[in-house]
Amino acid sequence: MLYKNECQNWRNKINKAKKTAGFPADRLEEMLTAFEVFKKEALQRKKAVKERTANPKEFTDWLYQQSDIIIKLCEL
Repeated sequence: MLYKNECQNWRNKINKAKKTAGFPADRLEEMLTAFEVFKKEALQRKKAVKERTANPKEFTDWLYQQSDIIIKLCEL
């Protein structure tokens, strides 16, 4: 559930940036690239938690750290 919420958080911030007049195109591209990297890594970590080869708390902590990345990319 937390993974889905964080993905939606990223999507919301990206969509808001798309609608913001004057938002730098290169920054938007960087956000989209970072989102793809985030999704790929998150799915691998989520799978490891399901297979019990990774700690759920570490996954949760990692997700919270990723939130900082999108926030920094949104800043003008």
